[in-house]
Amino acid sequence: MLRKLLFKGEDGDTLIEVLVVLAVLGFAIGISYATASQSLLNARQAQENTQATEYSQTELEFLRVLGPSGNITGGNPTTNIYAQTSPFCIYSTSAVPPITNSCTNFDPSGIYLVNIYYCAKISTSPPACTGITDPYTFIIQTTWPDVSGKGTDSVTLSYKTYPTT
Repeated sequence: MLRKLLFKGEDGDTLIEVLVVLAVLGFAIGISYATASQSLLNARQAQENTQATEYSQTELEFLRVLGPSGNITGGNPTTNIYAQTSPFCIYSTSAVPPITNSCTNFDPSGIYLVNIYYCAKISTSPPACTGITDPYTFIIQTTWPDVSGKGTDSVTLSYKTYPTT
């Protein structure tokens, strides 16, 4: 009897009402999932960008050390960074050989490709040097596959120095 007094005229929810509630709930869960998924993708992309920037900055520091003389004495014969005509990277200032072609061994996964381009005023300047007119500019470019798998991402730093010799 108490039930009849409290819930007069209501026998329960109709099937339509239940379906509407389930549709709204499903829509809300779907939006939540899409937002969380996009947030995770953005976080991963930021993490990879940070890692690539660290690799590029490491190469820039090697250039900063070698810039004035341009010579690396660890190799045989002595290598001059101002004489490089193809992309290269520097493993260290004392490794033998210290300069090599494109570096991919900075990280265990091997997904990052680091290249240093010397932008001299010559007709064979690499595409990375397009628009650069100073003959003593280096471009450090790190590329890796995009998080979404739809291309590549890259970080590009430039460094201007002048040889002392």
